[in-house]
Amino acid sequence: MEIRVACHAGYRGEKTPRRLMFGGRNIDIVDVVDLWHGVDHRYVKVLGADRATYIIRQDIPTQTWELTMFQRPPAYGA
Repeated sequence: MEIRVACHAGYRGEKTPRRLMFGGRNIDIVDVVDLWHGVDHRYVKVLGADRATYIIRQDIPTQTWELTMFQRPPAYGA
């Protein structure tokens, strides 16, 4: 699923995701859990303000973002 991602440029110039936008939803990112690079892609695992975990992928040549994984937060008391 293609998404929009608002980013903040860090001191090294690499953009850090701060908000996800898809399906009429805006989800603030509260933590970048992990980051890794592929040949033409950059993957970022983030925790949203909704307590869900997302893995998003940035296509480096086109600068587009895609949602590759979504995991709902565990239920309270489960």
